[in-house]
Amino acid sequence: MYLSYSKIGTWKRCWKKFNYKYIQGLKTKKYSAAPSMGSLGHKGLEKWIQGEDWKVGMKEYWKDQLDNIPEKFIPDEIKEDYDLVMKVMKRLTSVHDYYRCEDEFDFIEPETRFEVKIPTTNDTLVGYMDRVIKVPNEGLWLVDYKFTTGSVDSKLKNLELKEQIDYYIWALKQQFPDEIIQGAIFHAIALDIPTIPQPIKSGKRLTKRQMKTDYDTYYRAIIDNGFDPIDYEDKLTELKYQDDPFTQFDWINRGSVELQKIEKELIQVTKAIKETIKYTPDIRNRRAGRCGWDCDFKELCLTEKKGGDIQYIIENDFEQKTKKEAKNE
Repeated sequence: MYLSYSKIGTWKRCWKKFNYKYIQGLKTKKYSAAPSMGSLGHKGLEKWIQGEDWKVGMKEYWKDQLDNIPEKFIPDEIKEDYDLVMKVMKRLTSVHDYYRCEDEFDFIEPETRFEVKIPTTNDTLVGYMDRVIKVPNEGLWLVDYKFTTGSVDSKLKNLELKEQIDYYIWALKQQFPDEIIQGAIFHAIALDIPTIPQPIKSGKRLTKRQMKTDYDTYYRAIIDNGFDPIDYEDKLTELKYQDDPFTQFDWINRGSVELQKIEKELIQVTKAIKETIKYTPDIRNRRAGRCGWDCDFKELCLTEKKGGDIQYIIENDFEQKTKKEAKNE
């Protein structure tokens, strides 16, 4: 087997979904759709890290996903999402410099695909690494970008429990055994931009209402409106020392003992998946709360459960993956 984290995660969530997606090889029929804001942001980051024109790269990716539909036919809300991600990227590229030190550099190309043999099995772990940097006198860090519509603080919680990053750090060590592997840096990026404070109706000062903003934005508003920064010293001090609500990062370390335990778990999971495929491949997950809106197979599963005509649903809503698609996946 070729195991991706997505494949492992699907198996852990629901064996029935795993059966539909990976054993039967079903996929929903593809229709033109705008990429998610997170996917669009990742594409922009990839181009930026590679030193390319990230604005052009994002535009091309967006249009390609929409099958080059003329912009006049694209709904306004989709255009607004695109414009927001562009603004987020513009801010990010202007404020972000480095993670650990000025001399750090990219060790491999961003979005590099890896294939690593899983010990004691005939199976392979595969995936894509957002970014790997090398820090002089430290070693390698895996950088994982996380876009969020919520708070960056929430996105950075429970880092020690991030299973995917465990597997990826382990894979990094297998690929580069002579390098010191430090761990992972999580970079959370809010899909939001700072609010620009406006003057009150009398024009005598800026509004005092609470808003989500940052030091540079607030200071620029003071100057642009002809006010004296001294009169806003308390607010500027507060903003200067606040945690950035738009982009934050944190890191986790993984030592040799942890990497050994991660390897042991990966081997056990791999063997358990094979046992499932062999003996019990078609059992539904009984936790109804996990049969959520994001499961493409929900209606198919319910129809099969009730003894309905699942072939009709398969023919209308799904198609079979090609061998190339299955291999790429």
